[in-house]
Amino acid sequence: MNSVQQIDELVKEYLLFRGFSNTFRSFEQECRNDRDKGFQAEKIIDELYSFITKSDINGLLDYWKYLNQRYFSRLDARFLGSIQQKREDIVFEFFKTFGTELSGNVEWSKWFGLPFSKNPAADPNFEAYFTKQWLETLTNSSTRD
Repeated sequence: MNSVQQIDELVKEYLLFRGFSNTFRSFEQECRNDRDKGFQAEKIIDELYSFITKSDINGLLDYWKYLNQRYFSRLDARFLGSIQQKREDIVFEFFKTFGTELSGNVEWSKWFGLPFSKNPAADPNFEAYFTKQWLETLTNSSTRD
């Protein structure tokens, strides 16, 4: 049990001890709806994955926007390299898992070639995503929301 969970349990115990049953129920409900998932990365990943498996793009984008505002936008630039690791195995796993669903979508068809592109930065389908302007636009749009 992590320290956040321990504190939550202490708060619940205190509320029950004091007889604050309505507050206890409200606190329990808020704990169940906790978007931070007790600061446990595994639970946050599970939440993201559940949106993907349910094909809930709005839920996924909403949660991602929340995570970006709460955490990602505050990351020190020196940690950016650890996020961009050129993990081809993950790209292949994504297309293996969701390929059938996405193959009928015209917008996704070009992305099926991404794992096979030797130089995506020079590929006409992907070159725009490797420009400084695109990165600045992405960065600015995620910090404004």
